[in-house]
Amino acid sequence: MRQWTFTAGVGSDEQSALQLKIGSAVEDWSNPALIGQYCCVEYDGKAYPGVIRNTDESDVEVQCMHAVGENCFFWPYRRADICWYPANRVLALIPEPRNVTNSHKAVEPAVWAAMKRKLSDLLS
Repeated sequence: MRQWTFTAGVGSDEQSALQLKIGSAVEDWSNPALIGQYCCVEYDGKAYPGVIRNTDESDVEVQCMHAVGENCFFWPYRRADICWYPANRVLALIPEPRNVTNSHKAVEPAVWAAMKRKLSDLLS
């Protein structure tokens, strides 16, 4: 699978920059650099992108987007969709979805295809 990397700034207690691998498994869920990063989670047999809001040793709090078709998502207007997920339901870290309209976003097609493969593997 293709690997993407990005640099995330972290607090003064940590390194000034930390490399996180897009598409790879996260080994340390207590890492504060994960907060604010995009990920893709499995919920009810489907993949949803979202932003990590909090973590602990085994669970991840994610604010998820809602789907309006294949790889087309939006942030809910009335009420944020924020849930705790078991860490094993996080498919991977992903780049920030790009705008396709004023209110809709899409995950990069190659990344989305990789998430669908990971989802299929997870569910089989």
